[in-house]
Amino acid sequence: MNLRVKLLIPVLLVSAAMGGYMQLLWTPKVLRQNELNHVSLIERHLDSVAEGLVPLLLADNLSTIHENLGALQNKNADWSQLSLHDEHGHQIYPLAPMPAAADAPGQLHRLVRPIGYLGSPLGELRVVVSLEAINRMDRASHQSMLGMLFLALAAIGAAPIDATTAQRLGLLLLCFIMGFQNATIT
Repeated sequence: MNLRVKLLIPVLLVSAAMGGYMQLLWTPKVLRQNELNHVSLIERHLDSVAEGLVPLLLADNLSTIHENLGALQNKNADWSQLSLHDEHGHQIYPLAPMPAAADAPGQLHRLVRPIGYLGSPLGELRVVVSLEAINRMDRASHQSMLGMLFLALAAIGAAPIDATTAQRLGLLLLCFIMGFQNATIT
């Protein structure tokens, strides 16, 4: 067995272990954290929207409420439903009743923000957000990163090795195998 094969086998084993770890453990964890971060950003955005609706609800300015929420829904394509209910539960926005959102496990998030002023409830803002597009982009990004890692490792394994480098790598491999027992590389 030549030196290239002796070096390539550990590189391939480490690559396979890293790829398995990234694909099976690290990527799902990161994707879930990205999803939670995105939902958190939407919740903060809804808090701001709810605060902005307080004066409009107090003034009973329904036309401005409809205009603002309509523009808000148009700018957020991932919001599959947006509705505003008064303190009695009657739907204020939109005027037509909302159909029930289809369930897609892990893809739809229902967020509810109560709206109140000085302790008295004014209404409730409800949003159903689909994270399917964001999750798809995150998965594609992580698949690209994993592919680049494998390409880089393959390029390292396929690189030509000159005689001096081969000798030093051979000594390094010998030191590694021998457990670093008083070995020096010159």
